[in-house]
Amino acid sequence: MGGKHMLTINALFSTASERFGNRIALIEPIEGARMSTLTYHTALERVRGFAGYLQQLHIEKGDCLLIWSPSRSDWLIAYLGALLVGAVIVPLDVNSKEDFLLRVAELTDTKLLITTQKQFAGLKQTSLPLVDLDALPQATMDAAKLPEIHENDLAEVVFTSGTTGQPKGVILSHRNIASNATAAAT
Repeated sequence: MGGKHMLTINALFSTASERFGNRIALIEPIEGARMSTLTYHTALERVRGFAGYLQQLHIEKGDCLLIWSPSRSDWLIAYLGALLVGAVIVPLDVNSKEDFLLRVAELTDTKLLITTQKQFAGLKQTSLPLVDLDALPQATMDAAKLPEIHENDLAEVVFTSGTTGQPKGVILSHRNIASNATAAAT
């Protein structure tokens, strides 16, 4: 590493958590005009808790997990928790149709579908195991069993819509995403 800072998504979030601690990291509307907030520390605890749950499921470095949900705090918690255990995220637009979801799941050998019970109930033919975003599971994370994540490791596969043929995946490394986040913050 030669003194060079590793550019990974989780390293960026961990650094932000250390730096901003009890400041608000995530805000989202709940009922009526009320808002739900999470501090950086609380968000990091939930990320680690979800990573612990994925460890219990034996999700390993390189396993693909599909996230199919509207944007919300738990989407980010699931995303960061999965990356912490070395999983590769396959995000799908909330409006993606079932046939597209199934093609992408097959192409990536998806291990889990992370979505809401409501979204999941609308599927007719999936055998993918569900992780419910409405009640995101938590467990104690074993930090000693976390894989080493490098900046060139695969973080995400984003798919084209596949409207003119087979969907095509765009592979993004931790460095790709972290570099964009760092550039956007400056």
